Amino acid sequence: MAAPSLRLFWWDAPGRGGEPARLALTIAGIPFEDKRMAFGDDAWAAMKPGTPWGKMPILEIDGKMLAESGTILRWVARAAKLMPEDPWLALKVEEFLEVIQTDVELAAMFNGRKGEELVACRREAAAPGSLLHEWLA
Repeated sequence: MAAPSLRLFWWDAPGRGGEPARLALTIAGIPFEDKRMAFGDDAWAAMKPGTPWGKMPILEIDGKMLAESGTILRWVARAAKLMPEDPWLALKVEEFLEVIQTDVELAAMFNGRKGEELVACRREAAAPGSLLHEWLA
């Protein structure tokens, strides 16, 4: 079976969305086309309406679009034979990935804030009706 044609779309910058997939594909030696979009790029504006959720990262596999960073990483892990074959162990790996992703999301909410601004952001995040409050409810 021939290797799939892969194109990874992400901003021309490191970040938690596309960079882990770039690194995983590269480390695994899986060939892919690295499509880096510049912020404000007309190419992204034209492509966006045809994407599954209107955002990146996108991994195009033989012309079909796969979205969401965690899903893309799990696909790459399977393609690189990094996931355990045992179904229970594979689920435990996925569970761990979800915990890490959740913690990264929470940490990003407060990135770069200090002092009173940090305290105010934490109060806002914990307030009833906030996105964080809904996640934890």
